[in-house]
Amino acid sequence: MLPPIPYDLQQVICEIAIGPRGNDPFAFKAMRVSKLWAHFVCSVLYRNYRINDYLQFVGFVKTITSDGPTLPYGSYIHSVDLTSVNRYGIDMRAHKLIRHCPNLLSVTLGHPTSVKPNTVKMMAKYCKKLHTLQIGGMESFPFMLECDFSKLVSLRSVDIFTTPLTGASLNSLPPNLEQVRLARLDGLEDADLATFIESRKDTIKALRIDGCTRFKGRIADVLRPLARLERLELAGSNMDDKRMEGLCDLPFTLECLHLCNTLITDQTILALAAGRLKVHHLDISNNPLLTDDCVKSLLMQRHL
Repeated sequence: MLPPIPYDLQQVICEIAIGPRGNDPFAFKAMRVSKLWAHFVCSVLYRNYRINDYLQFVGFVKTITSDGPTLPYGSYIHSVDLTSVNRYGIDMRAHKLIRHCPNLLSVTLGHPTSVKPNTVKMMAKYCKKLHTLQIGGMESFPFMLECDFSKLVSLRSVDIFTTPLTGASLNSLPPNLEQVRLARLDGLEDADLATFIESRKDTIKALRIDGCTRFKGRIADVLRPLARLERLELAGSNMDDKRMEGLCDLPFTLECLHLCNTLITDQTILALAAGRLKVHHLDISNNPLLTDDCVKSLLMQRHL
């Protein structure tokens, strides 16, 4: 009788046979070889499972949340993107799905999302390994969302789009965030943003502020503590020369600076040309008040 193939060698053979994403047609045949091979296949197939339509989503949730499953399907899932099914009422199924996926690293709810606030709050409670979170605007929810995100201790990247968060909820996000995108947060006040950034000044490397219309102060005063900042994106009609005062004098070296869809004028560009701020890659597209001559002058002075 031939000795059994070692466990790790079986895994290598299986992974080669089904492809890096588990989408080779042989994958479903491999699942029938043995329970061990089924485990190998599912650990690849479900890791970053792509949801394309609502019927697929329904079947996916039914498989993950079924009683007494053959395999622990929920534990294989590392990322969930609900963008493609958001036009349907998905909250109840999303609620069940999140409860059965303890190893989630990335969740994208999309925009707008039909997921209810209670499900977002539950995610903050159960998804302890979550690394990346994207929350879009919530349909039919006119109130400010209060949610404690402090238990998401592994979170490193957060993208919050039009979600009506209270200042306390925003500042409950863990202090070790590295990438932050805040877009169309109409309730975001200057003091809340300043407190948020000050508490994460040693970790934030990439920051985008887009269309937060209630921010009225100088962006330089808020950004000054961010010693490790590498990427900065500022956008929105409230980003004008007054908001930009002092930005170009910050002693930073940025890999990327994006000033897009703003109301800055040549005044900001001239300050950038003469200031201490160093930028390796600059994007100043879609700024209607900038003149071509000023942009050319900047390119000649800073060699960008």
